[in-house]
Amino acid sequence: MSAVFIGLWLTKIDLNISAIMGMTMIIGIVTEVAIFYFSEHQDLAHSMGHSEGQPPLAIAIISGLIVQLPLVLCVMPVLFSLAQGRRGQGAREES
Repeated sequence: MSAVFIGLWLTKIDLNISAIMGMTMIIGIVTEVAIFYFSEHQDLAHSMGHSEGQPPLAIAIISGLIVQLPLVLCVMPVLFSLAQGRRGQGAREES
């Protein structure tokens, strides 16, 4: 929750219903991920070793998550704003 408040403070945006809804979603997502990680940790702690298929699966998931984060947070907004800019220019040229 503190990250939400810091983000709002840094961007000078007031706490409103939209921000509270976003904060509620973040709390739910973080809680779900924490429960999943804890559950998987418990399952692995009780199992005797791992099968041959698990390490490649883990590496694929971790690698994908590492790459998707900067793409979604940095590259996608830039591409979206460029696409919006081109769409706006096309509408102005037609008029």
